[in-house]
Amino acid sequence: MDELDDGPVPAVDAPPQMRRVGRVRLLVVDDKDVFRRQLRAGLEPEGFEVAEASSGEAALECLPRFRPEVVLMDAKMPGMSGIEATRRLLRSAPQTAVIMLSLFDGDEMVEMAEAAGVSAYLVKDARLDQILSAIRAAARERSRRQAGRDLDGGGMDNARIADRTGYGEPMDRLRAENRRLHRRIAALQAEKAEVKAFAAVAAHELLAPLVLAEAYATTVTDRLDEDLHADARRDLEALRRAASRTRLLVEALLHDASSHDRPLRRRAIDLNVLVRECRTLLAPEIRARGADVQVADLPRAYGDETLISAVFTNLLLNALRYGPRDAGTIRVDAVLEDGSCRCSVQSAGLTIPVADRERIFERYHRGRGERRAPGAGLGLTICRRIVERHGGQIGVTAVDAGVNSFYFTLPARSARTRREARPRRWHAPSAPAGV
Repeated sequence: MDELDDGPVPAVDAPPQMRRVGRVRLLVVDDKDVFRRQLRAGLEPEGFEVAEASSGEAALECLPRFRPEVVLMDAKMPGMSGIEATRRLLRSAPQTAVIMLSLFDGDEMVEMAEAAGVSAYLVKDARLDQILSAIRAAARERSRRQAGRDLDGGGMDNARIADRTGYGEPMDRLRAENRRLHRRIAALQAEKAEVKAFAAVAAHELLAPLVLAEAYATTVTDRLDEDLHADARRDLEALRRAASRTRLLVEALLHDASSHDRPLRRRAIDLNVLVRECRTLLAPEIRARGADVQVADLPRAYGDETLISAVFTNLLLNALRYGPRDAGTIRVDAVLEDGSCRCSVQSAGLTIPVADRERIFERYHRGRGERRAPGAGLGLTICRRIVERHGGQIGVTAVDAGVNSFYFTLPARSARTRREARPRRWHAPSAPAGV
């Protein structure tokens, strides 16, 4: 057994020209004799030129003589630790690849090793084939780095000069922090994928019974005689409205979870058709409130139709909830201005104070006092996210005393002049039977 701290290893003193071409010089650093012997017995038959050191100090002493290409370094050793030995070794020979071996695999130990500059981190109970794979990968990476330095003309001397100027250690820390961030990003992406998968399943399980309840309530209501079963019809209508509101809430929560990163599928949108579909969806609420929804002749806009539909739906629902309880008027309009489409939903109600006109777009804000309404307080937050992703703006102004106008802007394909037309008055259509 040759140990570099106890005496020279024959392979170290052999002239370089006598070494077999293609053999990787490998230094095993560990304070346990048995572990070093086991590694050596497994590595030498694979063609590696192996030397040993029983401490971090001994490894540094043998460095100029053996010039290892790869070092297997124990993390915990008496005296100089493997972490400190790695730092010093890489300052002296930055071209060397260090693989850390440890009994511990906690995040703190791994981060310390990466901060020191190791190429890989393995636990000591790793199989021999895993250790061999790590060694060969580290050797290949070392060769690529060396080739790059040679092409630069600086080689190892440039690395040593950089270290003497004080850049070596900060660069090691920067690389370690970069690796740590990459690990964190990968972990967050995995968590995000799991959450999205769970949300998709949860959405289906939540929405399916709500849609069925709404459909069955509508079907049974239509089958009951209006005169003989007036109370039952009224109760079923209340049930259907409750299911409809709950479904809208679930959809709002899903939009809030996904609207910030869902890819935009932009295309030309006929806002007249889109708003008509929104009104059909909200027909139970509109009928219950006796609301009068007036829609101007709307121009075309450009964006993600599904998300823009969510904006109009939320703004209309907001107008219904905060407007007069009976016979309120809601006006939907849109005009083209300087290449953008400015849409608005105007309704009567308590004037929103100037101090609250930004706060109402915050998550979970539900108004105060008389303006407080049932809901999750997410509708306007979702609207803002969607509009801002389209490059637009959203806000609210007071048109007159007791009249609020929510507006948002979208891109328009062209700045064609909007046709002036008197507002059309649409009455909420009846939901088809069986829907």
